[in-house]
Parts: sequence; structure tokens; C-alpha cells
Amino acid sequence: MSKKTPKNKPKRASQRKTSSRQQPEPAQLRAIERLLEAKDFTKAIERAKQLVQRFPDHSGAWALLVEALRDGQGAQFAAVAASDWAERRPQSLVAQEHLLAHAMEGGYLLLADRVAEQVRALGGGQGLTHFPLSDEIKTTLYTAIDGTRVDGEVMVQFDRARLYMNGFAFSKALRYLEGLDLTSARNNQITCLFHLERIDEALALALESWRRDDENLYALGWIASLRLYQGDVDGASGLCTRLAMMTARRVDEALPQLIALLLLDQPEAAWAAYQRAVEAPWWEGIQELTTTIMTHLGACAAARCGELKQARRLWREIEQASPSFRLAAPNLLAATDAESLLPAALEMHNALPVGRLNALRAQAQAGQSKQAEQNLWGISASNAYLRALAINGDESLRQVVSLLLMHRLQQHDKAAAEVLRELVRLPIGTQNERFSVLKALRDAGQVGEDELVEFWDGDTLRALKLFEMEVHREPTDSGLPDALDDLLDEAHEDYNAYQFEACESKLQSILASFPNHPQTLLMLASIRHIARRRAEAEQLLRQIIEANPDYLLARCNLARALIMRGDLEAASDLLEGQRKQHRIHILDLIQLHGTLAMLESARGEDEVADSLLNLIESFIEDDHEADRLEEVRRLVKRIKAKREGFFGRALRSLARR
Repeated sequence: MSKKTPKNKPKRASQRKTSSRQQPEPAQLRAIERLLEAKDFTKAIERAKQLVQRFPDHSGAWALLVEALRDGQGAQFAAVAASDWAERRPQSLVAQEHLLAHAMEGGYLLLADRVAEQVRALGGGQGLTHFPLSDEIKTTLYTAIDGTRVDGEVMVQFDRARLYMNGFAFSKALRYLEGLDLTSARNNQITCLFHLERIDEALALALESWRRDDENLYALGWIASLRLYQGDVDGASGLCTRLAMMTARRVDEALPQLIALLLLDQPEAAWAAYQRAVEAPWWEGIQELTTTIMTHLGACAAARCGELKQARRLWREIEQASPSFRLAAPNLLAATDAESLLPAALEMHNALPVGRLNALRAQAQAGQSKQAEQNLWGISASNAYLRALAINGDESLRQVVSLLLMHRLQQHDKAAAEVLRELVRLPIGTQNERFSVLKALRDAGQVGEDELVEFWDGDTLRALKLFEMEVHREPTDSGLPDALDDLLDEAHEDYNAYQFEACESKLQSILASFPNHPQTLLMLASIRHIARRRAEAEQLLRQIIEANPDYLLARCNLARALIMRGDLEAASDLLEGQRKQHRIHILDLIQLHGTLAMLESARGEDEVADSLLNLIESFIEDDHEADRLEEVRRLVKRIKAKREGFFGRALRSLARR
């Protein structure tokens, strides 16, 4: 027995070396248990992994890791740890029992049968009634898709590989798959190679598998997806007819078929393939999770085809049968009152190499944001593939795709710019996100100054113009001494309280010292306008512009008066060049583009006017700004009604109020 180190004597470095006979302190184990009780699974997993690395033969550390992974990430990730533990400790009954439980739960029956034999050899398994498997069941499991019998050892090894694949441990899965002369093993190698970013090898193996068996839909689906990933759009699209015509022989072929058809914008073919799969003899025998995924992909295909009633039915079935499946509820909600829908079909781990995503997640959790960013930029997927993911991905996947495309845009990638221009036309993401993309395109020189750009505004496809301005909300300085600045604030309060005589008295006091002060004159002009002394109001506005030619609000107010009179050329001259400002206050932006919208409406250019109003709306952040925008919208409607000759008398009455 090793000597214990006295509590008051520090250990030397040489005494802290890891040994298989060392054990963690009870306090270390209890600390992880407390994290599990607090449901802090991320930290519990991290601590448990550290203990297992330091004490690789300690069952308590392994058991805590399995529990933490199961509760924090899912049973398939816990199964990977249980398998590693059982491989490390083949003579440990508790390790083998953990692996047996996860093998049974995951449906790895031949692996479970082998582990059950080991459990019995170690003195356990008294309650195992399903093992050993009957000869009839083994015969079925040993039979390959082509009807040939496969060696039992090969199938046990294949089960181990599937366990690791489902837990995203693709390097370990590949180790078990290599050398297996089995169609399913070669198919699964394709998936592993993709997630390890060995794309060329994955495509070569998929092509070889298809040459061996031209009915292999698993390989064909992956060939199409991998070609798209590499940017070979024609090569991928050329497989659509074959993909659409074929019927999957089993579920592992149907999944790549549906995914490839959705990525290639073939929802009708995907919907038909799903309906054939449901009628196939193998459908009733597949696992619950696989049924859920297939049903979800079928619902997404139906939604893309416009079959929203069918899509809602399928998502409701998923909610009832598998309430933990997270993609069904948001899609069902989005489809409730929609006439069309681009549903979230794919999650991140279905579409991008998991090895890189795991590294990204680890770097982000470690606060290594720069490294994580560089890792993200290293994803080699083509712009065409990213476009397909943006259309078919869930919110998280779409955000990653958007970051990648925006980065490529900054690197002057014109193909990425074209994809982004297309995506802002689609009901993907929020309106503000789509506007951000448009602004990035403008900043990158991919949108012309006067170019009309199509944009999905939340209800319909509209055309709008962009501009190049920095919008700010900083307080404006009146330029007056403190005493007069306070007096101007009091005048504002009087104005808002409709105390116009008191307001004008204060304004005249300011003008006595600063006769051309723009804000003061503008408020006085407003009072004159309210009193219907409009000629005086316009004269004050012209005085402001003459003394302060850059004062935008005076130009906008005078231009509005000219527009209402029908003097569009004079109004246009007043606003000439104002959109070329590089920095503008949000309220000035509302006034300027609102006045420009009035001018365009008066000219009959309602589409351009709407685009200007939509552009203003993209910047609105609070109720005050929203109220100013509504005032502008009302003015534009008045201009349009006046131009068209409708409700003239009502409008004149309204103007007098």
C-alpha cells in the first residue's frame, strides 16, 4: 500500500505524476455531483473529463462523466464515454453494465449481445432475459442488404462504429469501419470522412460505392451533397432526376436522398420520395428518432411545395410523439397562418463538419474568440452549398452561414455577394438582419448608389434604394450660451403644451441676441404655419437656409411646402445632394427621407416612395422615432391621394384641423 502524504506536507512535483493506482479525492467527486444537482452540465462535463484523464481507471470518475454527458448532451454522447470506459476496463463489471445499457438503448443489438456475454462472465447479468439473442434474430442481423450473410465479428464491429458515429466521435468510428467489406460500412465511412473534413476522400468513396451498387441511394445522395459542397452545381444538379426517381431500400438510404433533394431545391421530388418511404415495408420497423427525422424532412418538403396543411399535420404528429424534437414547434408556429414558408429543415450537425464545429465550440467556451473566428473562416463549403443551408437551415445554422458569407463578401468574393443579394429577397431571418446584409453589400460596392434592390419586407417583395450614411442618436448642441439654451428648452415645453404666445416670447428673446439661430427660427416658422401665416413661415425658412445652408430641417420643411403646392422642381433643388451626407441624426434621417418619399409620390413613383419609407423603418428603435415615421407616412398618403384626385375635400378639411 502506498504511503499517504501528510496533510501539512505539500506534495513535490514528482509525487503528483498520474498513475493508474491513484484515485481522485472524495471532495473532487462530490464537487461534480453538486454541479450535476445544480444542472450545470457544461462545467460538470469539463470537470469529469479532467478527472477521467488524470485517473483513467477510476470507475467513479467515469460514471460521473457518463451521467454528466447523458444529462447535458444526450444519451448518444454518454454512450461514447461508456464505450471508452468499457474498452479501458474490460474486466470492470460496472463499466460493462454501463455499456450494455447504452447499447440496448441505442439499438446496437449485436454489440449488446457481446457485452451481455462479458457481463455474465464477470458475475453479473442475472436480470438479462433478452440475451443471448436467438439464432433467428442473429440470422436476420447478420444478413446484408443484398441477402448475403455477414460474419458476426464484422457486425459487432459495425455496431461499435455506429455507436461512435451517433455520438459524433467520427475518428473512432472510422477506425472500426475501415477494412469492413460491407456496403453499410462503406456508406458510414462517407459520413465520417465528411465530418472529418476529408471531402475529396468522402466523394471518391461515395462514387466507388455507387459504382459497386447503382441502387445505393445513400451514396448517390452524398455524391450530390458533396458536389454541391465543393461548388460543382452542375454535377450535383445532374443527379436530381435519378435521386427523384429512386425508392429507398431502407431508412439509411432515404435520409441522404431527402436531404440532397432539399439542398438542390427539389422539394416536390423530396415530398414524393417521403410519401414512397412511408409506404415502404421497412417503415414500421425503424427507430423512433429516425421516424421523427424522416417525418420532419417530409414536412419541410411539403411546406416548400406549398402543402402547408400536410406539413402542419406532420409537425403536430412529431410534437405528440417526440416532444423533445426541437425543430417541430417553431416550424409549426411559423406555418400557422403562413401562405408560404421556408422551414428550418437542417441543424448544424447535419450540414457542416462536426469536427470543426466541436473545435469552434471549445474555443468559444474557452474565451478564444479570435481562434474561433479563424476556425469558422476555414470552413471550405462553397457559396452554393452555403446558399442551400441558408434556405434549409435552422436559425443557428443560418447565422453561421450568414457570418461566413459576410466574411467572404469583405474578401471581395462576388459569388458570395450574389448569394446574399438573393437571400435578402427571401423570408429568412428578421427584417433588420436583411437590412444589415443590404448595407454590407453597399459598403462592399456591390449595390449601386441609385440601384433599386429587391427586399423581403416581412409581407411582400419590395424594391428599395440604399444610401451611405452613418446614423447616430447623439444629443445635438444648440450652440447657445447656457442661459439661452435653457430658455430654448422652456420654449420647447411651451410649444408642446400649445402655449404659443409664451413660446414666441421666449423665442424672440433668443433672436434678439442670435437673429439667425436655426432651431429658434424653425420653431417660430412652425408657429406661423399653425397660425396659417404660411408666407411668413416660408420666409423664415428661407432666412434659415440663407444663413445656415447645411441646416437640413429647414430645407425639408420648405421642400414639403413646395411639394404640397406642386412645385416639385423647386423642392427637388432644395434637397439636391442631401443624401450624400456621411453622418446624420436619426430624426434628420426621418425628415429627409420622408420628404424625399413625398417628392417621389408626387411624381407618381410610389414604389420608390415605399422603398424610402421601408428604409427609414429599418432604423427605428423607439416609440418616439416610430411616431415621427407615422407622421411621414400620413403625409405621403396625403400626397398620393391629392395626386390621384380622391378625397380632396376631406383632405382639405383634414389640413385645416
